[in-house]
Amino acid sequence: MKRFGILIIVGMLGLVLACGSQEEKAPAKAAAPPGKAEKAAPAAPQEAAKTGFVGPIEKLTLDNNFFRQVLFTGKHLQLVVMCLQPGEDIGKEMHANVDQFFRVEQGQAKFIFGEKEERLVGDGDAVIVPAGTYHNVINASAAKPLKLYTVYGPPVHPAGTVHKNKIEAEAAGHH
Repeated sequence: MKRFGILIIVGMLGLVLACGSQEEKAPAKAAAPPGKAEKAAPAAPQEAAKTGFVGPIEKLTLDNNFFRQVLFTGKHLQLVVMCLQPGEDIGKEMHANVDQFFRVEQGQAKFIFGEKEERLVGDGDAVIVPAGTYHNVINASAAKPLKLYTVYGPPVHPAGTVHKNKIEAEAAGHH
C-alpha cells in the first residue's frame, strides 16, 4: 500500500520512477500536468525508495523554476522546492502545529520572525522556524532568483502540488 501511495504522488507530478536497486534505475521523465504545459519541465528525482524520497536535492532545487513544487509527502514530513523571483516573498505566515526547516541553495534570503527579528542568510545556510512562529522569507536580491527547499513536519500542502508562481499559490489558498 505504501508503494501505491508513493506512485500516486509521483504520478501527480508527472514523473516516471524506477523502484529497486541502483542497477535497475530507469531515467526519470517529467511532464506537465494536463492543461499546464511548460517550456522547461520540472526536475525529477532520479529514484524513489519504496517508503520515502531519494534524489539529488541540490540539483532538484537549483533546477526548479516554480514558486513551489512538492517533491514528497509522507505521514509526518513534506519536502518542497521553491524559487522566489527577485524581491518576491512567500508572504507572512504562521503554522500553528508545523515546524519548518529551510535550506538556501542559491541566493540571499531575508527571514523575518515575528515583527522585529530579521536574519540574512545565503548559499548553504539553514533556518528552522518552530511551530507557532510568524515568519516571512524574502528574496533579498534585486536581480537573481532565490532557490531553496523546505521540509514541513507535518505536511502542509496537498501531495503533488505545483504552483508556477506566487499568484497561482495565492489563488489556491496557499502562501
